[in-house]
Amino acid sequence: MNLAKIKAVLAGLGYLAIVSLAAYNLRGELFGSSVPLASANSTPVATAPVAATPEPAVQSASNSGSASAQNDQKTPQQASQPTLKTEKPAAPGKQASAQEKTSARTQQSLVPVAGNGSVAAGERLPNFLLTGLNGNTLNESTLRGHKTLFIIVSPTCPHCQKELKLLHEIQNDYPSIEPVFASVFPLNETRPLADMTGESDHIYTGARDLATSLGVTGVPFLMLIDEKGIVRAIRKGELQEPDFRDILGRFARGEQVPQVSQLRNWTSLPGDQA
Repeated sequence: MNLAKIKAVLAGLGYLAIVSLAAYNLRGELFGSSVPLASANSTPVATAPVAATPEPAVQSASNSGSASAQNDQKTPQQASQPTLKTEKPAAPGKQASAQEKTSARTQQSLVPVAGNGSVAAGERLPNFLLTGLNGNTLNESTLRGHKTLFIIVSPTCPHCQKELKLLHEIQNDYPSIEPVFASVFPLNETRPLADMTGESDHIYTGARDLATSLGVTGVPFLMLIDEKGIVRAIRKGELQEPDFRDILGRFARGEQVPQVSQLRNWTSLPGDQA
């Protein structure tokens, strides 16, 4: 073989080597990794697949884009976890309001109810229903929320007439106290009391059963009732202006009103009236 043929053979072998290397490199680029040559004695080892690392999201200027980028940056384990819902706490004001209502009901239930022929300070009145001369009604629950001057009267009692006339003149000096004049007589027999005293807006009828329940045997019978509906003081008989101004002033200021047990200028109620 001459030298020219040998050169041609070597050139062909070199070309084949170059083509083989190029094909080998091309295969590695197409499949993403180079395949090492395994020796005849080597044992194949199983390898765990490698999870692809997510690319960081591009943060945008808007709030929605920022929230989206944060969600994209979560790992697969974080993304697979369910979102826990948390209960929104109630507003403190509403909680306080509910607690105050519950406390008020509890305190009200602990107050003894007057009746069965007697009434004393520290009790609340039993339920009743009175009808005003103007057609309005009044019951035990409507006494709450304000101070009340509650007087059981009779339209035929001269002491009641004098007392209501006096109160009509001075009641505007005590605006925080609501007067209630409860007659033991029916409507048609009570209406003249308004003409005699000049008072009509605060006169009610239908108090006969209430007077019997409270053990009232004579009028005028006065009770001072606080904002919670609790009787704070009881006075029996007609009071003069200095006495009235004293007890009403104390009551309006939230001071304790002394109890007076003796009867004075008192009109007895017959059994068929109370």
